[in-house]
Amino acid sequence: MCNLARALGIRDVYAYEPHSQYKTEFYRRYNFPGIVASQSWEEIEEEGPFDIVICNSVFEHLSNPAEDIRRINGAMTEGGYFYIN
Repeated sequence: MCNLARALGIRDVYAYEPHSQYKTEFYRRYNFPGIVASQSWEEIEEEGPFDIVICNSVFEHLSNPAEDIRRINGAMTEGGYFYIN
């Protein structure tokens, strides 16, 4: 999804992957330039607020999805788009 966003011309793209087996360097090496990937929510949150948040096949892996939705919503611009797949 991040590479697609960059290919479509979205300038600032951030990827939050808290439980990835891959190190952040893997994402930097294999994603298009301009994508910031992190396993730290605090690091990603500092870059907000966000106009669009896409959660692709993530909520089944969360221990407290209601709290995570609140945190994400708090990091979004008013009227932003929040897509959950």
